[in-house]
Amino acid sequence: MKREYQCFDLEWAGDVAIAHFKRGNLEDVWTTQLGDELLDLIGIDKVRKLVLGFNDMDCLYSTLLGKLVRVKRAMEAAGGQLKLLDVHPVAREAFTACKLDTQFQFAPNRESAIKDW
Repeated sequence: MKREYQCFDLEWAGDVAIAHFKRGNLEDVWTTQLGDELLDLIGIDKVRKLVLGFNDMDCLYSTLLGKLVRVKRAMEAAGGQLKLLDVHPVAREAFTACKLDTQFQFAPNRESAIKDW
């Protein structure tokens, strides 16, 4: 059964799940729902290779960064791996400012995100 997600579009490349963020309003409700949906991918759907496509979203709030850290920890606890894709340079600065740039893997393009497991 194919599930519908409110916060991202999901595609598959073999055993790699690629979640492309839909343009959210970045309010707490959207951020909470995004986190819940991503955690469901890990917990319910048993996804172990996950790429998050930011679609060049250039604004990141601390609540979203916090959710991403939680998702990353859940993925690692499940024995999986998380990569980030299409992170706008301005958004990348937010990761650096919060000292999270070394905590996440950033893929330059879809192809490298998929093949470099």
